[in-house]
Amino acid sequence: MGLFSRKKADPRYFSACNFMPGPQGYGAAALDANGAIVWQRAMPARGHTLELSPDGTLCAIIDRKPGAAITFCRSEDGALLNRIAAADGHHFDGHAVFNRGGTLLYATESADADQAGRIAVFDIADGSRVAAFATHGIEPHELIWVEPDRALAVGNGGIRDRMAMEAEIESSLVLLDAGDGALLAKHELEADLNSLSIRHLAHSAAGEIVFAMQDQDAATEWRPMVGLLGPDGELTFLDLPLDDLMRLRGYCGSAAIDRSGTIAAVTSPHGGVAAFWHLPDRRYLGHVELRDCCGIAAAEECGSFVFTSGAGTRVLATAASHDVTALVLERPVNNLPQWDNHLTARGAGTANQ
Repeated sequence: MGLFSRKKADPRYFSACNFMPGPQGYGAAALDANGAIVWQRAMPARGHTLELSPDGTLCAIIDRKPGAAITFCRSEDGALLNRIAAADGHHFDGHAVFNRGGTLLYATESADADQAGRIAVFDIADGSRVAAFATHGIEPHELIWVEPDRALAVGNGGIRDRMAMEAEIESSLVLLDAGDGALLAKHELEADLNSLSIRHLAHSAAGEIVFAMQDQDAATEWRPMVGLLGPDGELTFLDLPLDDLMRLRGYCGSAAIDRSGTIAAVTSPHGGVAAFWHLPDRRYLGHVELRDCCGIAAAEECGSFVFTSGAGTRVLATAASHDVTALVLERPVNNLPQWDNHLTARGAGTANQ
């Protein structure tokens, strides 16, 4: 590329955001490898996550729960292609995944009346709903592929009524057949952890599912916030020092795996911190601090992540064998855009496919 080339950088990361405070500022944007904005578009509703098709050409922008629609746009420039409304009596729950061929989209949704969960399947070509099957739980949130085109993992958040004084949690982590929705396995936490809501998932190179949780009872003692479901079906929890556990403030907002598939990270916007683990030996690596950080995605180098903040900051963090370092990519003077909950990376690697 010549010194004075005006060719735009390729979009590498995608996120919902606010370009100005309030509903009038809802939008979505793509960033390049250095964290600079490549394109941005206004949105009619607040988005939760942007999912990228396997060939990288298409973005699905899923409205935040209770989501009214899913918007499809070109990943190259953000041009609008289609917008699919939620079914009557249901709403989208913020997450979706494409199949390997990029022809179908699987999205979590809940019934308005009782939060009963199901997966809606859409044909990308015309936006038609071609199937729907139960998640065998209530209020499903994130879903990921366990085996591409064959098996899905779904975090059933389990919150029936967010306004209840004493929240009744029926959370679970389920594995479903992607063809007919058959329940392959259902995992629930022990009774003494029943205030924890399983919400965000990531898939390691060893076939483990990392699940990040949110504690719905602020009066409880400090509880583990990040767990692992092994290929053998065993549930375990990732340890971290009590001081760092307290920094999470009972709330994990996003989870990610690096491009090697061996380093896991979770963010806590409530605590303003991101925490990192080396999965093969279950070792805690440390944390970095960033006010209101939530979105996180694998960066180009193994062990590195880019994460975003509701205060507008974008950071590159690297988790080495014994240390975690951070480099601020941009800290806008006016704190805008305000980045929303999730950051999606192009070509995040086989660990997350």
